[in-house]
Amino acid sequence: MSINELAENYNQFPYDSLAVKQTHPWHLYRVATLYGFSPVDVAKAKVLELGCASGGNLIPMAYHLPTTNFVGIDLAKRQIEEGAQQISDLQLQNIELYSQSIMDFQSNKQFDYIICHGLYSWVSHETREQVLALCRQYLSPQGLAYISYNTYPGWQAGDTVRELLKWQTAMIPSPLERIQKAKEVLVWLENALINDYSPYASLMKNEIDLMKEHSDHQLLHEHLSPFNEAYYFLDFLEQAKQFQLGYIGDAFLSNDLYADFQEVQRSDYLLNRRFRCSLLCQQNEAKLRNRDPKIFEALKSVPNFAGEMTAKTTFVAQKPRVCPLVLYQASHQDFVTNQRHENIQLNPVAEIMLPYLDSHHDLNDLVAFIFQEIENETIVLVDKQGIEIQDRNLGYQHVVTICQETLALMAQNALFI
Repeated sequence: MSINELAENYNQFPYDSLAVKQTHPWHLYRVATLYGFSPVDVAKAKVLELGCASGGNLIPMAYHLPTTNFVGIDLAKRQIEEGAQQISDLQLQNIELYSQSIMDFQSNKQFDYIICHGLYSWVSHETREQVLALCRQYLSPQGLAYISYNTYPGWQAGDTVRELLKWQTAMIPSPLERIQKAKEVLVWLENALINDYSPYASLMKNEIDLMKEHSDHQLLHEHLSPFNEAYYFLDFLEQAKQFQLGYIGDAFLSNDLYADFQEVQRSDYLLNRRFRCSLLCQQNEAKLRNRDPKIFEALKSVPNFAGEMTAKTTFVAQKPRVCPLVLYQASHQDFVTNQRHENIQLNPVAEIMLPYLDSHHDLNDLVAFIFQEIENETIVLVDKQGIEIQDRNLGYQHVVTICQETLALMAQNALFI
């Protein structure tokens, strides 16, 4: 598949553009510090994302980190245009998105954090090499590169089902028809294994369950894509080494709490690991990872982005105010990004309350707004058994409880400021 064909594929069926919590610069900063590395202060950093889609990951970062500079590139022109519109609407001055291939990327500056999530395993060999070459060329001396990829042995079951789907859809030119056919094949496979309780059948059933949770776009771009390569951990390290990149650790600490790389690889066999998020740096900056308890003590002085945001937002004020970014996102998409860089799905009550969470309305006001929607028959009030509540007084008390619970949930989800 050519670059132009690939671009058109993504323009027609754009990939879901979401926040990826473990890619947040403050998270990478703290993890790398734990491993004994000295990253650049996030507040002064330059961040590059390869394959940024419409900015669902970068834009919330840029909103909450106004002194940090962000650049994103993606092959899909349509998604870049959508992201550019969001940036304009939010009046962000510290982020730029460009529609271009990774093969064509050039810059006159270095970056302190390079993010490459959901891309490395899903592109051609030449593009994978270019990802590493860009990291080598554009990482600052104390820069961090985050690269996620599918891993063996865990991905072997995924390979089996993916090859079946590719074979069964190979002669279907229409992406929509390929998606539909793939779903039919998954149903056939599930039914064929329904009375099979062998270890292999259990493995396949688990893989089917995972794929059934995917959106159509994920199914198309991940499992029906011409590219989907998994790697053993040690093989990935060797690839990085060829481009003078050194390994620091994994973005998920639990994946990498071992004394040496051989033990890390053995753990992947033991746990049947299928996905990794590796942190790389310039090879001359890579050192033997430090397991000294003093490192954990030193972390106490590192800025705690998530902790600070949680402390600020879990209290429900008398007249609560939702984060403006959340208000904007809710009017344009099905999910919002909280201040912990997590994707949150709002419930119907929260969606109705959202425009009034502006620090000018208290609980009584919010209850009145919700009750008015019920009076207008815009929404129907039901009890926990799903039975409509007809009694007005009982209904009013029920609305009060619902509003209180919704506000508490929104606070727990770090949606207030």
